[in-house]
Amino acid sequence: THLLVDILDLSKVESGLLQIEKSVCSIPDLVTDISSALGLSAQKKGISLNIGSVDRALPPWRIISDPARLRQILLNVIGNAIKFTDKGSVDVNFRMISPSVAGDSSVLKCSVKDTGCGISPDQAKRLFQPFVQGDCSTSRRYGGTGLGLSLSRQLARLLGGDVVLGETTPGIGSTFVITIDAGLVEDSEHQIVKTIAEAAYPDVSSQIEPIRPIVRDKNLCPISLLVVDDNSVNRLLLVRFLERMGFEKTQTASDGLLALKMISERHYDIIIMDIQMPNMDGITACHAIRKLYQDQNRLHQPIVIAFTAHAMNGDREDCLSAGMDDYITKPVSFNTLKDKLGFW
Repeated sequence: THLLVDILDLSKVESGLLQIEKSVCSIPDLVTDISSALGLSAQKKGISLNIGSVDRALPPWRIISDPARLRQILLNVIGNAIKFTDKGSVDVNFRMISPSVAGDSSVLKCSVKDTGCGISPDQAKRLFQPFVQGDCSTSRRYGGTGLGLSLSRQLARLLGGDVVLGETTPGIGSTFVITIDAGLVEDSEHQIVKTIAEAAYPDVSSQIEPIRPIVRDKNLCPISLLVVDDNSVNRLLLVRFLERMGFEKTQTASDGLLALKMISERHYDIIIMDIQMPNMDGITACHAIRKLYQDQNRLHQPIVIAFTAHAMNGDREDCLSAGMDDYITKPVSFNTLKDKLGFW
């Protein structure tokens, strides 16, 4: 199964079809996961797997990357080190390297040092070629396909880094070095959103001043908003945008089903709705919301604004025909969102 997955991933990488899905990634949680996944393999071989402690407080170990692909890289490289080590240890250490130029990203560096069989200069030249191992005896003794390192290098490069052979001595061991673009290294929710916003939305800056809440004409009661999106970073970002506009109590839901439950219990004036979500997508949720209001004889239907990465011809019309009132595409700028809400 793992072989088929690796082959498919390598094929996608080489054809440019592999999608990288970046989100907030906790390195301490990843370290715990890797230790659990590979600890037993090392124990069965009688070797030590030593993963250096990652202090959650210093430096801040939350980055923006693709957690699944980063985990895949680490499992491949560390797993290889365990496989080719018969005695001694595999030592893994993480380090955050600060940017040398202001505005650049930090780099996550992981070194994997083993006391295994080592690699000869001739073997090292072919090491990162797919389906290539050191020699025939290596393949016979340790098994495997020689695909892991090649795939890991290509994945790391997609994440803004690399996998390289740092040093090796036949009969003594090897050290592999993994680097990844850390994206951001702030460990507070505010800084995470701020960094993402500044990177993804150039017109967002700390100079934007909050505007007064938009209010209803009749009773001057602040408008209530609900943000529905399965991506936690998107939800956080929209909430911060809305806070800057003066909306202090925006509520959120992670899918259409949860949103429908919340809407059945109270009214929201404006709903910003993602389209593709698990459990219940945005189109289905909008139909259900409209029916709910009709069945309960509610007087004022909410304004539903589609929030989606879809930007193809006809997508806007599909959303509007499904009962949505408006349509904005990702990534959305602060000013576009402000103008859209101001219109309604």
